[in-house]
Amino acid sequence: MGLTILVAASLPIKFWGESFVTTIHVINTLPTFVLQNKSPHEILFKEKPDYTRFKVFGCACYPLYYKHKVEFRSACCLFLGYSLNSRGYICLSPEGKTYVSRHVVFNENAFPYSTPNNVFKKV
Repeated sequence: MGLTILVAASLPIKFWGESFVTTIHVINTLPTFVLQNKSPHEILFKEKPDYTRFKVFGCACYPLYYKHKVEFRSACCLFLGYSLNSRGYICLSPEGKTYVSRHVVFNENAFPYSTPNNVFKKV
């Protein structure tokens, strides 16, 4: 499943770690027959998981971040998964900087890495 989402997003193998962590997150959130159609998340935390947080791995995203406290900024980034420490999304900027933010706008139909002249291949 981890390799499948890499291929679907046209990402190189160097992102295999992020894809497998995202795959494990999805598996732990989805219901399974073994647990009587409950998810491991539901068994552990006694609450239903939030499926609205699922986004397409490797798609274009625009996290809101601040250069200065009164200046809002955003740039096209790659969606690389879900934060393990917060409810934020992990986004990779073209400069190679990783942002974790809850305030992200997604374009799940665009995959920046698959375009011929993308800026992410330098990262």
